[in-house]
Amino acid sequence: MGNRHLQPLYDDACDVGFAVKSSQSGDVVTFHMVKVMTDGEGEVTGWEYELTAESARKHSECGRMTAVVFND
Repeated sequence: MGNRHLQPLYDDACDVGFAVKSSQSGDVVTFHMVKVMTDGEGEVTGWEYELTAESARKHSECGRMTAVVFND
């Protein structure tokens, strides 16, 4: 993923995140960053994401899906 998970989601907002497209249905869900994870020394170890409100409303079958990207 590189740093593509840190891209702006919308032209008119500062939310960063990423989109996932289903290879079966073609549906797209978007995730927005909710937390930067760090170790005890302040090093970034990962990022936590939640579905955007729009994706959660549009794709209720996803429930409260979350995603974690690890900085490896």
